[in-house]
Amino acid sequence: MRGAGDTYSRADIRQTAGVETWYNWGPAPGGNGIPMLWSAAQIGAALSGDSQWLMGFNEPDMGGQANMTPQQGALAWALVETSYPGRKLVSPGVMSLTWLINWRAAYWTAYGHAPKVDALAVHWYYQADGDPLQSFKRQVQLAENLAQQWGVAEVWVTEFALYPCWGHDSAQFVRDAFTWLDTRPMVTRAFWFQAFWYNDGRQSERAWAPPQDCYSGLGNSDGTLTNIGEAFLEMS
Repeated sequence: MRGAGDTYSRADIRQTAGVETWYNWGPAPGGNGIPMLWSAAQIGAALSGDSQWLMGFNEPDMGGQANMTPQQGALAWALVETSYPGRKLVSPGVMSLTWLINWRAAYWTAYGHAPKVDALAVHWYYQADGDPLQSFKRQVQLAENLAQQWGVAEVWVTEFALYPCWGHDSAQFVRDAFTWLDTRPMVTRAFWFQAFWYNDGRQSERAWAPPQDCYSGLGNSDGTLTNIGEAFLEMS
């Protein structure tokens, strides 16, 4: 399924771009989006949206995000399991698959068995690591390998974007990436980051922030599609 992160809940852009599945980094994603526990602090929150799935912590391997050690993540995951026994669980979404490996090992040490994971989540952003499509493929294939080893049936790419995109064509990357993902039966959902990119007026403070067209938004503030959004719709 073609998905997108949707921080600003732009249902109009989701519909225009052909987004089939989405989330907004919280337990109430709007519509039939997928709820997420962004961090351990949200465990126990009431959930809305998709009644089947629950997405795990957002980038616990990153200091500016959920920010947990694998050991902390393992203990928190046990609470997720007991708090939401009827849900299919998507693993914490990570940039570092090493963190995920250590998290699973820590859980096994603490509880004597593997954590409940129904889909393995992975993120990817271009870090000037050679050809971006090949870099993306490597990350997804590593996630597929882990899922196979752990007996997890699905892989979700819960965030990906050509970032930074200088010197590359983000719209063409969307076409190439989704064309390749269609050949990967384990990858059942892939979420472009993101449906709507909002300039909050602080971009001058953020040396890392590229211009809107270079970043990743599928839609503009007026609801029209960007070149990236047109490519996404073409692949939907």
